[in-house]
Amino acid sequence: MVAYDLYVQAKNLSAASVFSSREKESLALVVNLLQQAIARDPIFFLAYYELALAHDKAYIVGVDHTPARLALAEKAVETAHRLRPNSGEAHLANAYHLYCAYLDYDHARAELALARQLLPNESFVFELAGYIARNGIHCEMTPDLRISLLRSRQKPRGKRIKTLWHTRLCRETRIERDLANLVSPVRPACARLGQAHKLGKIPGRFRLTG
Repeated sequence: MVAYDLYVQAKNLSAASVFSSREKESLALVVNLLQQAIARDPIFFLAYYELALAHDKAYIVGVDHTPARLALAEKAVETAHRLRPNSGEAHLANAYHLYCAYLDYDHARAELALARQLLPNESFVFELAGYIARNGIHCEMTPDLRISLLRSRQKPRGKRIKTLWHTRLCRETRIERDLANLVSPVRPACARLGQAHKLGKIPGRFRLTG
C-alpha cells in the first residue's frame, strides 16, 4: 500500500507541475517518489510506466538533456515492456520515448496505434498523436489535439495549457529544429537524435512495430 501511495503522489505531482516555474525540482521529486515505490515493489508496472514518462519529459523539455537521462528513460521503458509487453501503457511509453529521444515519428505512430486500441479513453494517446501527426509537428489544432483538449477538461489546468502551448508554438519549434540541424551536427542533442532513425542507430529493442 505504501508503494501505491508513493505512485499516486508522483502521478498527481507530475500532472500539476506542467510548465511550473519549479518544473526541474518537481520532476526530480516525481522520479524520487517513483523510485521509492519501485524499491518497495520491484514489479510495480504502472510506476515504471510513469517513471519512463518522467525521464523522457525531463529529457525533451531540457531539464536534463543528457545521455544519462536518456539511458534512464530507456531502462524504464524496457522494464515496463518486459512486465506487460502487450499493455497499452507499454506501447504508449515506447511511443513517447521514440518521440522524445529520437523524433522517430513513424515508429512512434505505430506504437500509438496499438496503444489507442488498448486505451481508447486515454487523453494522452490523442495528445501525443496530435504532436507527432505527419512529421511530428503540426501548426494547426489537429483532430487528435482537439480530442485531447476536450478530454483534459477535468484534468489540472497545466495539462490544457500544454496542449494549447504546443499548438501555438509548434511553428517556431520546427524552425528552431531545422536551424539546429543546419548549424550544429552535435548540439542540441535532440537535433542529432532526430536523424538517428535515418542512420539506423535507434536501438532495435525500441522498434517493436513497423
